[in-house]
Amino acid sequence: MPSPIIVNIEVPAWMKKFIAAQSENSNADILHFGKRHEYNALLINFVENYRNTYPHARPTPDNNSIVRIYLPFSQRKDVYFCNKLSEKSREAFRREVKADFLHEFKRQVRIDTLTGKQRKIAIEQFLDRYNITEDELRYDNLYRRYTRYLNYERLTI
Repeated sequence: MPSPIIVNIEVPAWMKKFIAAQSENSNADILHFGKRHEYNALLINFVENYRNTYPHARPTPDNNSIVRIYLPFSQRKDVYFCNKLSEKSREAFRREVKADFLHEFKRQVRIDTLTGKQRKIAIEQFLDRYNITEDELRYDNLYRRYTRYLNYERLTI
């Protein structure tokens, strides 16, 4: 059972869909994760009692959206007291989610290509699984990223 405390994190639209797919209630307005999910541990590590504000906040792109997540209860930190995320913590959370997305992307496309699917079809099916559109995340960028990953793997092995 999640706590009644909610944190708001601004993320790109594709990342919101990926985070929603990871949560237990993917269709709800406010997301929560399983008891032992790694995002819960991240959130507990990042929450604090005060909010660091920067006088010159960076401009946000137009295609960003807000993800609302219930904070999990923890024995280490009381969520009723430590329930704010600084901008530095939000950025670290976004980096971790992006790394998880890319790892899952590379793993799934590699499995699909080893079973005989074309790389283009494998990438399209991966994006369709999370309902990510071309406007949110460019297909060409992912294709190039996977090609660089394959070249790197060939060089290191």
